[in-house]
Amino acid sequence: MTGYIENPKIISSSRLESKPYGKIQSRATHGFIFKIQGVSEYSIEGDTVRLNAGEMIFLPRGSSYEYCSHDVCGNLYTSINFLADVENPSIRVYSMENFYRLNYVHQSFSEMWRFGSAADKYACMSVFYDLLSYISKIEHVSEAEDSKYKLIEPAVEYMRKHIYESSFRVDRLHDRCGISDTYFRRIFKMRFGLTPKEYVTSERISHARAILESGDYGSIAEIAEAVGYADPLYFSKAFKHVFGVCPSEIND
Repeated sequence: MTGYIENPKIISSSRLESKPYGKIQSRATHGFIFKIQGVSEYSIEGDTVRLNAGEMIFLPRGSSYEYCSHDVCGNLYTSINFLADVENPSIRVYSMENFYRLNYVHQSFSEMWRFGSAADKYACMSVFYDLLSYISKIEHVSEAEDSKYKLIEPAVEYMRKHIYESSFRVDRLHDRCGISDTYFRRIFKMRFGLTPKEYVTSERISHARAILESGDYGSIAEIAEAVGYADPLYFSKAFKHVFGVCPSEIND
């Protein structure tokens, strides 16, 4: 358990391929390691902790450990290193499957923190605080709340599979759970911190930015279609609302 985190200050971030083996003696900072691809194992005081793709490990400042990575080819991770006052820090692995900003962390966070503008760094801090909120909810969720979240799992799973389709409709998700739209939205926001519509917009626009930054696209209209927007103009307005610039300005 990480406990309550106060006064966080991001020190660095990187997106790298894992080394086959490493040994750390007394970490200089706290760290979140997000596994993108592959598997790593951490040995801490005789215990072994496994980190799979789609998971994150918290490594406290001052901790010592060894790690080894399997399938080194394509074994990728994103790290966020920071200083903070942490209550009862200890190493822990978290499933990130329900963290709605995970794509941004995997694809954009490191580059934006290292090379981005002041606005980009503020965006990174926003993602970081969303992450702390997500962790806090995991650690303090009650059994009653967890049973509520299970009600919306069919809709969440459907959303993940179809979120980039222009025919995808947020307003019918509750039908897949057999509950009212109002109750569905209430549980969804408790779980993700956003309404279903806000979640879909954030996921689509973050993915669109990753495509823009890769340079692997033909036109703005093609990107709009790829992330689920039939109207390029509406897509551009949504993108500017989130990032403060038009899609066409990203690589200028």
